[in-house]
Amino acid sequence: MTALTDLKQHLELLDDTEDSQLSRIIVVALATLANDIGAEAPAEYEDLPAPLQHAALMKATHLFWNRNPVLVDHSMVRLAMGYDDLIAPYVRQVC
Repeated sequence: MTALTDLKQHLELLDDTEDSQLSRIIVVALATLANDIGAEAPAEYEDLPAPLQHAALMKATHLFWNRNPVLVDHSMVRLAMGYDDLIAPYVRQVC
């Protein structure tokens, strides 16, 4: 599957009205993921191992639902088994 198809399924979106926004968010999520693991450049979504694909979907979902820099009247808790756990084995250790 493509990143857009997987993200739409992950978000449970059934139509194409958000496709352009989602495509931009995917690019940002993959660039952020690459930076977070210390990769030289973003990889193609389809070339990533499953844990990194899921981490990219998690990042993209966060960016989609939180499009503004400030949340008002929201309580957010970071899930213990989340993004950081998925990317940890892939983080480059640079000494």
